[in-house]
Amino acid sequence: MPTAARRSDKRERAAHGTISDQTSYNMIVIGIIGPPAGGKSTVARALAEQGAAWINADRLAHAALRMGRVKNKLREHFGDSIFNTAGAVQRPALAAKVFGDDPTSRRQLEYIESVLHPVVGQLAARKLQRLAAQQQSVVVIDAPLLIEANWHFQCDEIWYVDSPWEQRIQWIAKRSWTPEQLRQREARQLSLAEKRRYATRILDNSQGPPHTRRQILALWRQLTK
Repeated sequence: MPTAARRSDKRERAAHGTISDQTSYNMIVIGIIGPPAGGKSTVARALAEQGAAWINADRLAHAALRMGRVKNKLREHFGDSIFNTAGAVQRPALAAKVFGDDPTSRRQLEYIESVLHPVVGQLAARKLQRLAAQQQSVVVIDAPLLIEANWHFQCDEIWYVDSPWEQRIQWIAKRSWTPEQLRQREARQLSLAEKRRYATRILDNSQGPPHTRRQILALWRQLTK
């Protein structure tokens, strides 16, 4: 469980207003940050295998895109072009609207974030509340925009997953991204140097899964002893 000092610090940070709806939880919350395609979900999955509850922002975004109120706002803005014949949002079509390096793409991204972020934040807050009620001891939040969305205020620890560009280029092949798409995604987020500034722990993810896993298990033992 968090120490008294950690809980006090969390209450102070919660006052800024976060996904927690200004509520402090008596459990350890770990935020995972790092570059796109850098292995954040791999680290979160490893923590879940040890018993942590995993809040996956991408899955919450999928859930948000199925909500009628979200789809209505997106349809009003983009029309029917981003929907399939069944009325579901086509994520590749939506992504195509925003991943350019021009003012129009940036405005489109800002609109999508203005629609999705509050809803995803509400879903995450409800999940945190349920986990607290279940007396979960450790929660990991895996969110690409953890810092930008101010979710880090609710975290006791922020782990930065450090992965080199060359390695990430190899990994994106599994996602069917191009190197240019990876560059665009990275450019739309906080700089890597700024992300590292927020980190309380840095994981070296450059030497293969066994090396990364040893670091995760060592940190897990420190947190839960």
